[in-house]
Amino acid sequence: MRKSYCNTSIMKWLIALCCCTLSSALVADIYKHVDENGKVTYTDSKVDDSKKVDLPPINTQPPQKIMAPKPKPNYGPVPIKVSLVSPTHEQQVGPAFKTLTMSLSSNRDLTGDELFQFFMNGLPVTLPTRDTTVTVGPLKRGKNTASVKVVMPSGKVVASSANVTFYVIRP
Repeated sequence: MRKSYCNTSIMKWLIALCCCTLSSALVADIYKHVDENGKVTYTDSKVDDSKKVDLPPINTQPPQKIMAPKPKPNYGPVPIKVSLVSPTHEQQVGPAFKTLTMSLSSNRDLTGDELFQFFMNGLPVTLPTRDTTVTVGPLKRGKNTASVKVVMPSGKVVASSANVTFYVIRP
């Protein structure tokens, strides 16, 4: 155990000695020598007719200050907007279709207790849901309207889509 402590201590001293030696070499003077052929040589050792070169200080720049980003103002939650994507306005549903798929789009996801509720001819056709697509049927012949609302569990309406008119064609 004593032997490894000695080796570690010696290694620390050797590393410190090397660092001191290297740092002194880094501050050595620079000399310029021009030989008989006009060849210029720069060196850190003095030659007979060499001249010491005075170098300008190193061009260092202080680091730029990093500006903290400005906090964005909190305007509160974005009001939700909904619209029906399907059915489309004035769409005709042929005799082969016994059901209708209603799909919506919104400008943001639901938050908190908000839910979607689909309506046909002013009456709810689904319970409040988080689904954005529902299938309803059977369909009533003739002119129909569809809409969707964003509601709270208390029944409060947060947002409504425009009514979309579609026609169910039956023989």
